[in-house]
Amino acid sequence: MIKKIKTIIFALTVMLLIPTSTFASGPQLGPGEWDTILISDYTVYDYPAVTKTRTVLSGGGNVRVCLSGVNSGNKIIAELRSDDILDRTVTYITFTGNYCSSSINVDNYKDGSYAELYLNMQGQYSSDKVTVRIDD
Repeated sequence: MIKKIKTIIFALTVMLLIPTSTFASGPQLGPGEWDTILISDYTVYDYPAVTKTRTVLSGGGNVRVCLSGVNSGNKIIAELRSDDILDRTVTYITFTGNYCSSSINVDNYKDGSYAELYLNMQGQYSSDKVTVRIDD
């Protein structure tokens, strides 16, 4: 019986000596951090074709849009839109090469708890296969 008690006390002592970060479940994301809400590959065709991303939900505040894979000599024109009954344009972004936009405030595009957002994209000179990332 005393051996069991000593074993329990020893186990508790060891557990208290281990740093608590060892038991953490991972990074806590949220305000002040960029959380990726879309990452996907798309083929963006040149004018007049339009490539549309799927709609993503933003909790509001700021988003940023990143594109990679734009060939040199080409430009991708992206229109960030609000997928609601008004289907409003939030902003236009021109991508040359690998680029992330500055922060874009989408608070005015929330209806309820979320802003529903998507991109329309066109290649200015040629078609490109690109990776789109939207961070919230």
